[in-house]
Amino acid sequence: KHWIFDFGGVMIEKTFTLKNLWQILESDLKMKFPRDENSYFRKLRRKCGSGIISPREFLEKIVERYYQPKVEQGALPQKKVNIDYYLELWFSLYSQVTSLVPEMEELVIRLHRAGYTVSLMSNTFGVHAKSNELKGFYSLFDNVFLSNEIGIRKPDLEKYKYVVKKLDTKAKKCVFIDDKLANLVPARQLGFIVLR
Repeated sequence: KHWIFDFGGVMIEKTFTLKNLWQILESDLKMKFPRDENSYFRKLRRKCGSGIISPREFLEKIVERYYQPKVEQGALPQKKVNIDYYLELWFSLYSQVTSLVPEMEELVIRLHRAGYTVSLMSNTFGVHAKSNELKGFYSLFDNVFLSNEIGIRKPDLEKYKYVVKKLDTKAKKCVFIDDKLANLVPARQLGFIVLR
């Protein structure tokens, strides 16, 4: 009855937007982000992707934590970092590289024609969601479940339960497609049919 798609890596090619943004920030501000899983940086990233903090707050906290301006003796204090500039850059970088994979778009259209309910379940950031909305990507789907709006990220089991409840269905009546194995495991445990 229900087909549920992930977005990044499924409906669109992976964009690596955040990786590019971090490289620009590191270069511009001469700062370094830790890459380990338990870092403050990663925790903030998850909070932003869950909508707990906004993209603006995310960038502000990152800059506050990792940006250490070098002040020469007798020099004027460094200017504040222009967060608006980096927010716009983030939006622009993402918007420039995102387009639907034609075969996936066609598949969603064919599933609609065949009478299925087609939904989207994605971990995302507000900046990406805004771009996707403006480009009309979400209009392909009957339902859109975004982590930054509902406050739960995959692979948290609660996200899958939330989607099943909102669709007023049973997990065994759902097919879920994702590019990450870690996101398919909880879906399978609940009874979804899963495709990588």
